[in-house]
Amino acid sequence: MDSSALLAMVRADREFEIDHDGATIRARVPTRYEMQRVLSDASAGMGDLALRFTIGWRGVKVKDVIGKGNDETEAPFSRELFAEYAGQRLDLMSKLVDELMSRHNKRAGVIEEEAKN
Repeated sequence: MDSSALLAMVRADREFEIDHDGATIRARVPTRYEMQRVLSDASAGMGDLALRFTIGWRGVKVKDVIGKGNDETEAPFSRELFAEYAGQRLDLMSKLVDELMSRHNKRAGVIEEEAKN
């Protein structure tokens, strides 16, 4: 196994999904180092956490991103497009941040407990 395959496995282990308004949003729990970097950036807000660690979606339609029309085509994912989409849906941003923080804290607790043993 090469390092890129191993890295993909490690990251995949930290991925999760949440449902929101008929769409599924996929995110990755940050490592402790990544979380520290986001939290120490004075120019970053908590929404930046959601923007940085959201990695995909399903069920988001072009009409959802544009905010009008009836184009039912699934929108392609990009972080820039997600920022536009989620930036108008603060309830989604809040839900993502809460879930990221909760999962990160739980994971950090497990790591700390394992280090004691």
